[in-house]
Amino acid sequence: MTGLRRTVVRLVFAAAVGIGLLATWVRITRGLAGSTHLSDSVPWGLWIALDLTLLGLAGGGFVMAASVHVLGLHRLRPAVRPAILTALLGYTLGTVALAYDLGRPSAIWHPLVQWNPRSVMFEVAWCVMLYLTVILLEFGPAVLERLGWERSLRRWRAALPFFAFVGALLSLSHQSSLGALFLVVPQGLHPLWYSPMLPICFLLSATGAGCAMTLVAAEVGGRIAGRPLDGGLRESLLRFAAVVLGLYGIVRVADVAWRGVLMSASPTTLVGAAFLLELGVGVALPAALTLSRRVRRSRWGALSAALAAVAGLALNRLNVSVVGLAATRRVGYFPSWAEFAVTAMILAVGLALFRLAARHLPVFDLRSSSAALREETT
Repeated sequence: MTGLRRTVVRLVFAAAVGIGLLATWVRITRGLAGSTHLSDSVPWGLWIALDLTLLGLAGGGFVMAASVHVLGLHRLRPAVRPAILTALLGYTLGTVALAYDLGRPSAIWHPLVQWNPRSVMFEVAWCVMLYLTVILLEFGPAVLERLGWERSLRRWRAALPFFAFVGALLSLSHQSSLGALFLVVPQGLHPLWYSPMLPICFLLSATGAGCAMTLVAAEVGGRIAGRPLDGGLRESLLRFAAVVLGLYGIVRVADVAWRGVLMSASPTTLVGAAFLLELGVGVALPAALTLSRRVRRSRWGALSAALAAVAGLALNRLNVSVVGLAATRRVGYFPSWAEFAVTAMILAVGLALFRLAARHLPVFDLRSSSAALREETT
């Protein structure tokens, strides 16, 4: 990066953080009513969509960790740490976004002591806390390796299969329970998105788009660290993401057709256009690009397909949490400047933390998977 580009990036980052902190002060002093365009009719907006997106894109963490440490798919080993880093940032920043969206952010710790096992939100809160703990444990070897603590590193690596297994169970439960959360509003969510299949759809979309996000992280982080992503690994990640997203698309269309609401997906209406855009960008486009061998083997082609999958998940979470809810109430909603500012700040901090990890931690070790495996077993 040239000196001019570096200066511009730093200025943009400083502006995003500065304006975001100002918006944070407004949020604290004036509450939700004075800092957002949320209301009783539109209780959820941009921040909850950001939270759901970040948590969904973290799905690659449990997929890669379980694939390598539990199922023994060692050819995916170089993708584990980028996936875990993405999951760690996703869950951490998602929790921060959730704190902004709570009426009383200081009460975010209440599920620890005020138990309500019959509440879906209670289950979501505990899954987030437990899985975030597991992600930290799974990311531990990268920190220990950087510190040179070889004895602790060997012991920690021996426990990774257990951490990966527990993390997969927690993440499977959490990703599906995020969809189950919206089942409590059968009359409040538009039929294009309200469905008993929501838990399965949330899980499938997070699995596919999470793996696509892992590819994006590996490509970008590898370039920062000076270690380009192996072409075979890139193609494997893209194929897996496309297959899972294809299955997700089939389930979504079949579910809408089975419930008799497919005709609502008209491009002439806002909800119909939003539904078609979500599936077009997040499912059809990545699948079409992946069918081309030239695209799969091209760095920019594969990255474009993965970014489309990531954008598709963001559109889905936005549609479920904002568009679908607002449509049934026939009210308009557009985020306030503070909502945009806080969102930009959270994303900017996430990108900065990712860059720091790529530069200073052994996350993007793109040697052959067999070489990495031999080192871990010695």
